[in-house]
Amino acid sequence: MISARDLEAIRQIALHRFVTQPQIEELLLSGDVLTPRSRQVIAWRVLGRLQRAGYVRSTSRQIGGFAGGSSCPAYFQTCPSVVRSSARRSSPRTVS
Repeated sequence: MISARDLEAIRQIALHRFVTQPQIEELLLSGDVLTPRSRQVIAWRVLGRLQRAGYVRSTSRQIGGFAGGSSCPAYFQTCPSVVRSSARRSSPRTVS
């Protein structure tokens, strides 16, 4: 079963195409009163659940780094149909 937080993570990954674990921390948990370590653990667990369920995958290579070295993998969505219904509900409507 997908939790609301997991679904939001899938939505954010679909929106940005590729995200890192620190970006997921910021996107999902920036408003929560948690220690930095708690945010990190929650983000790892969310990404782990989504990977095991087949909703996201990580890049085979590490990306980024301040001096061109590796930093961490990026995550991308593998199942676009999951966020279609969510995206329709959250899109702004214009009245003419």
